[in-house]
Amino acid sequence: MEVFMEQCSFSSGPFKTQRLESTITRIEIDLENIQIPYNQPVWCRVVRGDVCLDVFVFLRDRNKLFVFGQDALTKNRSELPYFYRTKWHSYFDGSFVTFNDPTLYLKRGIRGGWWQLPGAIELANEFILRLANRLEVQNENVCIYGASAGGFFALAMAELIREATIIADIPQVDLLKSPFSFNETILRDAGVKEFKSVFHWWEIESPPEKIILLMNVKDTKHIRTQLGIFLQAVSDRYYSNGRMIKKLVIEEYRNLDESRRGHSPLEETQLIPFINATLDS
Repeated sequence: MEVFMEQCSFSSGPFKTQRLESTITRIEIDLENIQIPYNQPVWCRVVRGDVCLDVFVFLRDRNKLFVFGQDALTKNRSELPYFYRTKWHSYFDGSFVTFNDPTLYLKRGIRGGWWQLPGAIELANEFILRLANRLEVQNENVCIYGASAGGFFALAMAELIREATIIADIPQVDLLKSPFSFNETILRDAGVKEFKSVFHWWEIESPPEKIILLMNVKDTKHIRTQLGIFLQAVSDRYYSNGRMIKKLVIEEYRNLDESRRGHSPLEETQLIPFINATLDS
């Protein structure tokens, strides 16, 4: 089918990539008519203006959709796009999606974008909604997970897809007030002019249905700053207009591997069963 042919943006232009994925079908898709093959890994690309949304997708004929945001990159993960947790698709009884943050294309080499590129969150939201509609998956059967910068993404989605289950693991809520605020200078140099907290996207009429915050007990800086900011914002919204998250859960954990640093997400062996059980419930 013509829709599965590789498009020129992969090999030329501002979003060209040297990444070789010989086992993955690469397609540039039209959100008006999403056509993605089932039961195989697919690298999808949507380009809208200066926003290039790269998505790893593994579709199954199931009534669940698992969506993953992107952690900040490490030194050995510099070639774009970088998709976290692609091997996890086999652990979930549903379709699997993991994003590359389009903000990273502003300047090759930056490690985190926190979805600050204008239009990036909106395009990702549209992708999720259109894909869920194509798969006939109801929003309440969508689970969005992210850790750290990915947790920022998950929380930003909380009111855009309000019926979804949101799991934010050691998230940043407001980058400029977080332990990673030094990235402000890096991102400004890359072209970001205005910084948004997750609440920038919390402007629709109905509150989110279900948010789960996972906090590593050793991550004291994020507990002190980001958790406090989140709870204060939720409280302020309630007292100003009576709006409240229908179900808000805060769970602390301690990784079994004590050598891991404090700002580390829940270990895979615990996290995967937790995500599955959460959506099943």
